[in-house]
Amino acid sequence: MWSCPKCGEMHDDHFNICWKCASNEPMPQADRASPASAPPERKLRPFRIIVGRSLLAFFIGSIIGIALFHSTLRRFIATAGLGDPLTLGSTLYGLIVGVLAAFLVAIIHWIFFPYEPSPASHEQSANDNDDEF
Repeated sequence: MWSCPKCGEMHDDHFNICWKCASNEPMPQADRASPASAPPERKLRPFRIIVGRSLLAFFIGSIIGIALFHSTLRRFIATAGLGDPLTLGSTLYGLIVGVLAAFLVAIIHWIFFPYEPSPASHEQSANDNDDEF
């Protein structure tokens, strides 16, 4: 049972609000002493991390794109009887693929992983790795 601090009406413990004056149940002394601690503020990843991963994706995407388009253009030109493959065209298409890969990695990284990992997650993963051995 608890007594309403405003009107003095007695209520059962399963009621949180006074039916007479609509006042809330008073918090016990233990709850007042320890207010809810706010979660620590999460830091955004530095811009250099996103740019670095985007540059890596650009180089990998460009190499893959150049290799794919070079072989594709070689087959196309060989069947058309036009002579040697156009290396400038395959390089241009490869660079376009690299730019698209970099843009995609940057957007995905920025949207899905904007915050730095919390120190607690690093400690947890280290503890998980120690338990495996």
